[in-house]
Amino acid sequence: MVDHKFQGKCAEYYVAYLLLRLGYATNLVNQNGFDILAIINDKLVKIEVKSSTRGITNRKGYKFSTKQGKNGTLRKLSENCDSDIVAFVMLNEEYPRVYFKPTKTITGISHQIYSIHLSDKNLEKRTLNDALSKLG
Repeated sequence: MVDHKFQGKCAEYYVAYLLLRLGYATNLVNQNGFDILAIINDKLVKIEVKSSTRGITNRKGYKFSTKQGKNGTLRKLSENCDSDIVAFVMLNEEYPRVYFKPTKTITGISHQIYSIHLSDKNLEKRTLNDALSKLG
């Protein structure tokens, strides 16, 4: 398990590594609202990374906080849509798993990814392609 204070950084680096392995130019930028810039299919894509080691009570899966900003200015990810895609990184697995979703579809202050999705060996590539297709 990853030390909590390094959890977010580990997730950001893992997503950058994954995108590079898939052949996309990638930079960690840590701007307000997104963590990674990638060039995918000749388009600049802003990616927000969210990580979790927490399970969902009474269900197998992960729960993510999808709020941004400092205390007093917290907002949902989809309020400003500073990013194009959210990369949900699950860190308690044998190796990290990533589920990509378009930011505009994340409307709550938390989000869940259930373990049934983790059996898909192509999860990362499939969900990234799906998220990209919904950007328009």
